[in-house]
Amino acid sequence: PQASGEAAPTDRLVRTTSTPTVTIGGQNAPVQFSGLAPGNAGLYQVNVVVPQNIGTGLQPVTLSIEGVDAKATQIAVR
Repeated sequence: PQASGEAAPTDRLVRTTSTPTVTIGGQNAPVQFSGLAPGNAGLYQVNVVVPQNIGTGLQPVTLSIEGVDAKATQIAVR
């Protein structure tokens, strides 16, 4: 547990209790980490692997955790 309003520790990772589902270009992007960004208060970080067989250019990104969808966005893939 992390105290509300305090920066996340830098000597250990504070993970979310549920792992989000992420897609890039409509394909599953495996989540490697989901939790508080070390050294920051209230900032979450999600590390994913970009699927190898998607196209280049702007690709849509979706994230959902416990049935709640984040606002869709795009990333540039080269």
